Amino acid sequence: MVLVLVSYFGVIFAHDLSLFYLFVEIQSLSFYTLCGLDRCSDFAVEAALRYFILSASVSCCLLFAFSVFYTIYGTLNLTDLALCLVF
Repeated sequence: MVLVLVSYFGVIFAHDLSLFYLFVEIQSLSFYTLCGLDRCSDFAVEAALRYFILSASVSCCLLFAFSVFYTIYGTLNLTDLALCLVF
């Protein structure tokens, strides 16, 4: 539970897209374990596996979008990106 709270605060206070991605992945790691906590239940294991596969595909798309941002604007800092998008 502490890992979930730390990742929430990390997402809130991240000033860089790479840190944002890191904290989102830490948050999803803790949710994988919460989904598959009951190993006796087949539904819990299946839900954790489906959540992992879905999260991995979304993570690839997110990293691709961040690479496009870096290619276009040359930075991953959120304040610099905001300034680039305004002007």
